[in-house]
Amino acid sequence: MAFSFAVVANIFFLLVAFLLPCLHSFRAVHPKRSADGKAAQVKWLRYWTVFGLLHFVNSAFSALGLNSSSMENDVRVTAVKTVILLWLQFPDAHGATFIFTTLLGPLLGSQEAHITSAVAQTMDVCKGQALRASRAGLMKLPPAVTTPLKVMLPGIGGDGTGDAQPTAEKKLQKKND
Repeated sequence: MAFSFAVVANIFFLLVAFLLPCLHSFRAVHPKRSADGKAAQVKWLRYWTVFGLLHFVNSAFSALGLNSSSMENDVRVTAVKTVILLWLQFPDAHGATFIFTTLLGPLLGSQEAHITSAVAQTMDVCKGQALRASRAGLMKLPPAVTTPLKVMLPGIGGDGTGDAQPTAEKKLQKKND
């Protein structure tokens, strides 16, 4: 079986995107394997935060149909993504630290309450939809799924109606007081 250049490029991208950072993260959280200790943990936590944002944006574009499957399979796009991820990881470049401290950290810091509220509301709506579909017999959710859903969001629109806003806002208000 012959591999095309695109397949090799995608495999290399996956190694750079996931395997290499996982290995470094593993070493960072195990003190006997990391000489850097806390600094390495912070570096890799910043990398995963930036990576998560990039992955979220890429997935949102895909969901909205703003990038085609041909673009995703384009070797040039894969090469650009790989170079960006290498820049984020490379010790001398400190790309993830730069993005986190100049853009992502200040943005998340200033919008944390709004983001937390939006996530809580979205999770509550999803939980409510899943529970309603299960009750209506449209899908069978095992207790292994329904129990964590009920536990994850106690008191946030717990009736599954998706009406999380008043409760989430009250929780945030108490937290900010």
